Amino acid sequence: MTFTEADHPRTAGKFTDKLQTPPEAQLSQDAVAGYIYLNRVFTGPQLVATMIKRGELSPAAADMDVEDVLNQHAGANAIERDDERTFADDEFPKVLREGNVLISDHPSLGREYWNFPGYDEDPLTGDGALDEFAQTLDGVYTDELWEGTDYSLPAEHNLTVIKANAVNLGIDFTALGYPLPTRHN
Repeated sequence: MTFTEADHPRTAGKFTDKLQTPPEAQLSQDAVAGYIYLNRVFTGPQLVATMIKRGELSPAAADMDVEDVLNQHAGANAIERDDERTFADDEFPKVLREGNVLISDHPSLGREYWNFPGYDEDPLTGDGALDEFAQTLDGVYTDELWEGTDYSLPAEHNLTVIKANAVNLGIDFTALGYPLPTRHN
C-alpha cells in the first residue's frame, strides 16, 4: 500500500511525533515493528529483500540481522540513522515503532486485520469491521440479531453470536447480499 502525505498521518516521510521527540529518545520509544521506505511499510526481511533487489545491498545482507545491515549501510552512506529528521524515507528506511503502527499497516506487516466484501476502505480492527457491518444493516434487522454480543469480547465471539442469531431468525446474510466480516492474516 502506498501512502501519501494527504491520506496518511505521517508527514513527508517523517513521523509527526518524531519532530517533537529528541533523537536520543526515539530509539527507545517502542519495539521495532517494521520499517518505512519509499512510502511503503516493510517487515525487516521484506525491506532487506527490496534493498537487495534495488542494488543498494549485496545478496549477503539477506543472511544478516536487519539492524546490523541498516547500521552498516547508514555508516557507508554517511546517514545519521539515530536522527530520522535528517533524511526522508525515500533516501533511507525509517523505523516503524509499535506505538506508531496503524491498522492500515497490518497487511504489509503480516498482522491480523478485518474486512468484508464490498468494503473498499483501509483494513479494520475486529470491532471496526463489526461496526461497519452493523451500519450496512442499519434499519434492516431487529435488535434480536445483536442479542448476546459483547464488544469487550473478541470479534470472533460476536460473529459467532450474530451467525447463531441469524440462523434462529432465518436470515441468510450471503443470500441477502450482506456478507459477514472476515479476518485476514
